[in-house]
Amino acid sequence: MTKGKIVVEAGKQLTPDAFPLGNWIPGRRRVPSQERSLRTRKQILAAAETLAKSEGVGNITMQMIASKAKIAAGTAYQFFDDRDAIFAEIYEEWVKVWWPALMKHTTTPWTEGNWRERLHALVIGMGKIHLETSSRWDIITYINSTKQGRVALRTLLEANIDRYVDWAGPLFRTRGYNAAEKVLRSSSRLAAKKVVSLAQVIAMAGATIGTVGQITASKLCRARLERSIQAWRWSIMVR
Repeated sequence: MTKGKIVVEAGKQLTPDAFPLGNWIPGRRRVPSQERSLRTRKQILAAAETLAKSEGVGNITMQMIASKAKIAAGTAYQFFDDRDAIFAEIYEEWVKVWWPALMKHTTTPWTEGNWRERLHALVIGMGKIHLETSSRWDIITYINSTKQGRVALRTLLEANIDRYVDWAGPLFRTRGYNAAEKVLRSSSRLAAKKVVSLAQVIAMAGATIGTVGQITASKLCRARLERSIQAWRWSIMVR
């Protein structure tokens, strides 16, 4: 150990953090066990997602979703209380794709020798997730504007920043940035409570990355980063 600094243990990996969203969706969400009912439930979700793209999220009713899914309206209500419960389910399905990807790309903590490679892999990997799920952004944006969605967003933002600090923190601590880490954690808590704007999120991330150095990214990486930032704009902007 070097005086005043913490040496990162070689080969130490971060374990996945627990899924941050618990029972956050109000109302009934029946998750059946029978294969036929599972198929019906998938039909409802697929119909809602298709209609959101073609008709606009705000124009959809439970009757429209049931008709698109080719089931009776009463059957749809057996699985979900209302339209927003369906959209919230689609939102959670997206988080269940996004969260494991984030865990995967933040497993190896930063060191002097690997931080550029690790950060580049994160940008590419998460950018790919955003691009692959871009068809759901209207629904995600809508849920983020609801009361329960704002609670979920704050929870995700806090968990996200905590993970980034744990991921990059070892390198910062070897440089004596313990105080900076505490400030980042406390400011992230305050920002999450206020549901920060995209500019504030990027400013915090930029300040953190700036203490380590500038990123030399390929054109592909920059293009995907720009698309990822646009996707983040849709997902966290509060109307």
